[in-house]
Amino acid sequence: MALQKEKVQEEILLIMDRCAAAMKQVVDAYVASRTRDRDVHWLALQAAKEYTAAHVHARRLLGLTEPLAPADMVVKALKDASEEVEHYAAYMNVLSWLLEGKPCPVEHWQRYGNPGAYEWRFGGSFDDTKSLWPCSHAYYTTRAGFMQESSDWGKAAIAACGEGGAVGWHYMMSQLQPTDEFVRRIAPIEKEIVADELYHGPETIARLAETPPTEDEFEQVKERIKRVRALELRQRNEQFLHPLSEKRISEIEADFLEDRVEPLHLFRTVHVKELTKDEALRSVIN
Repeated sequence: MALQKEKVQEEILLIMDRCAAAMKQVVDAYVASRTRDRDVHWLALQAAKEYTAAHVHARRLLGLTEPLAPADMVVKALKDASEEVEHYAAYMNVLSWLLEGKPCPVEHWQRYGNPGAYEWRFGGSFDDTKSLWPCSHAYYTTRAGFMQESSDWGKAAIAACGEGGAVGWHYMMSQLQPTDEFVRRIAPIEKEIVADELYHGPETIARLAETPPTEDEFEQVKERIKRVRALELRQRNEQFLHPLSEKRISEIEADFLEDRVEPLHLFRTVHVKELTKDEALRSVIN
């Protein structure tokens, strides 16, 4: 019996919602142990991550235009690149304020982010970053490995949950209470990013669900998505300078992988309730 598209959408978005709930525990740990060093560290790395994403989309845009590509693909690539540039600029404005114009103390921070832009920006190998950010390196290389081993359908689903799934972290950051000037400056940026990117994952998954894979392949892809999302929990903990111990992050990871985390209604709110974009955004970021 063929998979129903509703089942495909529901089960993949459920993984993303469950990971967003697990991510709350990582963000809560950061909040409980906030220091200026932690603030500077995660913010610098996130700014670099946004800048790298802009480069990746820009190169995709250039690749699409020669020879001529469908207009909708070109428009999407341009829109995605523009969004990432705006996010980068917003983070950098806060970082400049936080550092009072002084150089960023985070070593090699500009090298952080997606390996898709690393080699042509810096030369060498993305593996050079493993000693600096082992969890980030594991996240990106594991995701790339799973995508390489997957069919075109599986590759697209894993990619959609990578880009779209990160919104769970941004959403949790957007919910921080404005206890000081730093958070007052950060929270609106996070809300704007959620507004920009909440639909990226669900839209792609909805399109993929129109031509579902076999049930065996679907189960394999779901497991790979879960493994990658679990690695993002570790990546974000690393970005915050490890407020969670290895024991605690392992417990959160295991709870997520074994479906013991109560999911949010974030990504599924977008599709299952069939809200308009404005209605869905109001429901999750107000």
